[in-house]
Amino acid sequence: MDRQAEQASAREFFGRVADCMTGHGFPAEVIDDGSRGGVEFASPPGQEAAAESAYGSCAEENGGEPTPAPPSDNEVEEIYQNLLEVRDCLEGEGYTTPDPPSLATFVEQYRRAGLDQEVTLWSPYPVPGGLVDVGALQACPGGE
Repeated sequence: MDRQAEQASAREFFGRVADCMTGHGFPAEVIDDGSRGGVEFASPPGQEAAAESAYGSCAEENGGEPTPAPPSDNEVEEIYQNLLEVRDCLEGEGYTTPDPPSLATFVEQYRRAGLDQEVTLWSPYPVPGGLVDVGALQACPGGE
């Protein structure tokens, strides 16, 4: 299944889940973020667990939440190129950025980061004191 068909299928799934949630008394709507989407629903105070349970039941009734295929090497390379553009922007704004890994190393890290939360993926953003510099994010958004 190509990426567009995968996204369309996920949006259909989330539409059915939103209808189901609404039917269970938790008004829901599809989040259309331009990719896979999702479901946003309201739960009155004290009914958060019931709403989550209803979501789980609705998802199961509709075949379970779809799992996206991992990105292709070309898609990961596009992510890398976007991050390099952010790095260039940051340096143009006077920020000092971490040196990027090679494309091959980035692809390997990207694949491992999806499986192992201990793997840190390279980012061009400065991280003073463990927090991404907010000014840098505002100066050069995107890429991540």
